Amino acid sequence: MEQAYFSPSMRLVIKVLQLNGWMTPKEIIKETTLPPRTVKYAIKKLRERQIIQEKPNLDDLRSKLLRINMQNLPQ
Repeated sequence: MEQAYFSPSMRLVIKVLQLNGWMTPKEIIKETTLPPRTVKYAIKKLRERQIIQEKPNLDDLRSKLLRINMQNLPQ
């Protein structure tokens, strides 16, 4: 299997989501201390590869909850 390339910010977002489960983008930004634009770009790229699952955040319908889709995460 071909080794997938992940930028350092993408790897950090993956690690934070693996440790914490469902999180909002704001929580990921706070946890990683990365700039918001960097986190949003990493989330976008992970979404394109179907590595991130999302669902509506019932506490705040303006945001979504994200987590890692372990089935699509390359080894």
